[in-house]
Amino acid sequence: TGGTFACAPLRFKMTLKLLTVVALYHGTLLCCGFNIDERFPVIKEGFTKGSFFGFSVALHQQTEGTRKYLLLAGAPKEKASSLPNVNETGAVYSCPITTDSNDCTRMDLLTSTNPSEMVEGMWLGVTVATQRDQQPGRVLVG
Repeated sequence: TGGTFACAPLRFKMTLKLLTVVALYHGTLLCCGFNIDERFPVIKEGFTKGSFFGFSVALHQQTEGTRKYLLLAGAPKEKASSLPNVNETGAVYSCPITTDSNDCTRMDLLTSTNPSEMVEGMWLGVTVATQRDQQPGRVLVG
């Protein structure tokens, strides 16, 4: 009976190693990327190198005016556009779904600031979400 107790820790270690390998294998299956359309990809490019353009992306349906779908792309390290004494705020771009890679326009979300507000390095566009099912659809930016 002494031999069976000596094997118990060894079996436990082997079982633990097997479970770890199985968990890692299944974890990698859940983390695979995919392309929706490989023959006709929609590729969009940012305007400023290092802006992290595309850090977050949302598909938005514009319901007011002309109904159309847009890609909303966050660029959290984008340079400030028109604020005095501010270098980097981040930005969100609205991109039509076309084959043109440079047709995105910056959404004017920051027009002026109160001197007490801290907007330098705020990473605007780190999170972009949309409520497509609501009328009218709302865009949520963080």
